[in-house]
Formats: sequence, C-alpha cells, structure tokens
Amino acid sequence: MSKTIRIYQSLSGNDLVVTAYVGPNGQAAVQFTMSRDYAELSEAQVRDLIQVLEFRLKRVSEFTAMEWGEGERIGVNGKIVG
Repeated sequence: MSKTIRIYQSLSGNDLVVTAYVGPNGQAAVQFTMSRDYAELSEAQVRDLIQVLEFRLKRVSEFTAMEWGEGERIGVNGKIVG
C-alpha cells in the first residue's frame, strides 16, 4: 500500500514526490521520487534524514556548504555504514 503525501516544486524544476508506503515487515517507509529515479528509505533512515535537515537549517558546522567533505552512508537500520 502507498499514498503520495507531498509534491515539492524544486529549485531545479524537477518535482520531488514523497510517498508513504508499507515496507518489508510492515515498517513505515518513505519513497522519494524525482523524474524516474527514486529512493526508498526505512523509518530509521528517515529519522536520520530529519536530523540532518534540522542541522543543515541551523547551520551546524558539519552541515554547511562552505567546506568540502564526503557524505556518510546510512544503512537501512539508520546507522553509519563502513
């Protein structure tokens, strides 16, 4: 089961579609779609994403656009991978 819950107009012109759906084992998952590409995030990954977005909006030093750095890969359990 799934339901589109938001469609965001983006600065680049490609809409970002957010869809709520029931993931494996009945978990609350979210799918982000832009054009034909999509990413499905687990509940733990969505919680991490919310924290990252909050830090970015507060301009926490590690989340600014003023320095170069590699992003961390987050597994479906919400923890940093490798």
